[in-house]
Amino acid sequence: MLGWCRITGADIASDIHLNQSGGTSYNKPVTVPIHSLRGVHSMTFIPISDYGLIGNCHGAALVGKNGSIDWCCIPRFDSPSIFAGILDDENGGHFAISPQGEWSSTHRYISDTNVLETRFETADGVVIVTDCMPLFESATDPSGLTVRHQIIRMVRCAKGKMTMDVAYQPMPDYGRADASLTTEDGLIVTTWDDKQWKLTTPIALAVSVNAANGALELAEGDEVAFVLSYSDSENPKASAKDPSDMVMNTAFFGQAFAYDIQCVDEWHDAVVRSALALLAMTYFPTGGIVAAPTTSLPEEIGGIRNWDYRYTWLRDASFTVDALLSLGETTVALWFFEWLCRVCQTHWEQFQIMYRVDATPDIPEEELGHLKGYRESGPVRIGNGAAGQAQHDIYGEVLSSAYILAQTGHSVTEEHWNLLQTLANHAAERWTEPDSGIWEVRGGPFHFVHSKVMCWVALDRAIKLGKETDHLDDIAKWEATAEAIKAQVLERGWNEEKQAFVQHYNTDAVDASNLLISIVGFLPDDDPRVVSTVARIQQELQNGAFVHRYRTAETGDGLTGDEGAFTLCSFWLVRVLSRQGKSDEAKSLFNELLTYSNELGLFSEMVDPATGAALGNFPQAFTHLGLILAAREFGQG
Repeated sequence: MLGWCRITGADIASDIHLNQSGGTSYNKPVTVPIHSLRGVHSMTFIPISDYGLIGNCHGAALVGKNGSIDWCCIPRFDSPSIFAGILDDENGGHFAISPQGEWSSTHRYISDTNVLETRFETADGVVIVTDCMPLFESATDPSGLTVRHQIIRMVRCAKGKMTMDVAYQPMPDYGRADASLTTEDGLIVTTWDDKQWKLTTPIALAVSVNAANGALELAEGDEVAFVLSYSDSENPKASAKDPSDMVMNTAFFGQAFAYDIQCVDEWHDAVVRSALALLAMTYFPTGGIVAAPTTSLPEEIGGIRNWDYRYTWLRDASFTVDALLSLGETTVALWFFEWLCRVCQTHWEQFQIMYRVDATPDIPEEELGHLKGYRESGPVRIGNGAAGQAQHDIYGEVLSSAYILAQTGHSVTEEHWNLLQTLANHAAERWTEPDSGIWEVRGGPFHFVHSKVMCWVALDRAIKLGKETDHLDDIAKWEATAEAIKAQVLERGWNEEKQAFVQHYNTDAVDASNLLISIVGFLPDDDPRVVSTVARIQQELQNGAFVHRYRTAETGDGLTGDEGAFTLCSFWLVRVLSRQGKSDEAKSLFNELLTYSNELGLFSEMVDPATGAALGNFPQAFTHLGLILAAREFGQG
């Protein structure tokens, strides 16, 4: 279905073999000494940036540089977790494989794949743990893809000898399930309702009520596999296959995808890693992309701004389609657009701003009081109450994605037009109303400048598409409304004293979302009001390489506490500076931002400007989309 097979298995196998010892440009010389006690998983919260992402385009897991899987949701991104140690190191659950004694570790992906390697070094030897969640092609599946909900952990001694502690503690349903471990035909089995997790282990583990522990002795050349398999009534257990073959097949798929990517050579590695991260966050059955595979990683350590991002936002539409098309990944861009269309056609009477990956709307928010949160940053939340907010910018995002596709030669069908016409009319009717805005504030609602601008974008793109496809009935109405929106924004959204567009009417607070005013075409890049707004944002919101969304103390966003700098806003600034002809400044900022990824090239939602520490959900699709589009600006120069 996806047509991602341009190179032979032998070619990829050779590349994988060559890269086993080579690493990528993200293989920074960073080691983290950690101590582990024999037979006991002794963990404190490690930095968010010390995690790597693995996934099977249905669900995902985070693997720490300490060898511990501390977050995993299968069979779907929004399924209840089986491991949530990243949110509670005592009550969340984990699956750890790490050396006894003192050791250091590094992370890397096998080149151009989402197969993760953790390299452990001790005084006695080197062990490499390879983690992946396999995805397989099958001629019997109508989609051409059959998923096995498994995690494979290959453990290989590359040098000397080493003893590895194995600590397995599954805790289903975010640790709420009353589930215990049993043994069955040599497997360690956890059962909750109709769901089962079965661990195939190469060594005997001592099993207690809810945990299993053991020690793995390895000598140079030894290689063993741990395989954790999930099954339920809808996902029957898959037949056994050789784990090393499954790892290789997973690598084939990733490298075939990466082979198609078109980007500027100077930033090739960063762009390809971003694209692979987006691939890992894509839900294949529908084409939706989650905002992040995690929930409740805090925007401020000790703060309450902790949200569940395991859903698909309509807002991401134009960014996703534009970024994927710029990479030459047309099939995936179309796939995501069709997901958008299905959602909007199903729920056209009452749009939500986000949906589950299967396009269903039910996302009730609740707090999990039994989990203490990452570094005691509670509450831990599942679901997202913002789903019920009015956010008028989404009309512009969806219309913009359709226009981008049309400009690259893809036809607008009559069915598409009916939907786009409905969305444009929604924008024309609702633009005068206040909303919660792009940042989903829990104060307000307000008359956000960005929301008004995006309603204008919705009508501007509808007008252009209507003229191109000879759908002229509503053009005059849309043109008049678009003119009225622009006139009001220029009058009420502009603050003469600040010499800038502000966050919303009747405030003098500055907002980084106004960096998009020229990017979306509302005003030209060189318009004096755009130039002075950018300068004001830099003056008030920029801190080194980082740009805050807004200053929380100056706005009524309805929440206490502060937050880190929103990494996407920094990439927006890169784009604007480049478009204004300040290419040297833009490239310098872009290169500095790249240094704040983790050693795998993954970005979190936010960064603490004072320390450079990653904050917020991880990895963040929005940030990686912003990186791709910023790199594209240089390619167009």
